[in-house]
Amino acid sequence: MTIKERLLGGNSIIITAIGRYSVDPHLGREDAASVLISTLLEQTGRHGDDYNFDELERCRQRLSEVEYELDALQTRFKQMNEKWRSFRRARYPDISDSEGSEVSDD
Repeated sequence: MTIKERLLGGNSIIITAIGRYSVDPHLGREDAASVLISTLLEQTGRHGDDYNFDELERCRQRLSEVEYELDALQTRFKQMNEKWRSFRRARYPDISDSEGSEVSDD
C-alpha cells in the first residue's frame, strides 16, 4: 500500500497551489507548500494548528482577563479609599485630608 493510498484511502485529489510572485523561488515554494498541506489536511479530514495564531489568541484572552481583574481591583481600591476617608473624618474630625496622605486615582 502506497502512502497516497494510506492517506487518502485510494481517492484522488486534484491539487492546485497558487502562491505569491517573488524573485526568490523559496518564497513561492513556501506558499505552494502551505496551500498543498492545507488542501491535504482538509481532504483527509485532519486539522493543522497554526501555532502563532493560537498562541496570539491565548495571549489576547489572558490580556482581556487581566484587564477585567485590574478594573475590578481599581474599583475596589477606590471604594476602600472612600471608606477610609469617611472613617478618618468621623473618627478624627480635626484632621483634614492633606495632599501628602491622599492617594492619587491615577
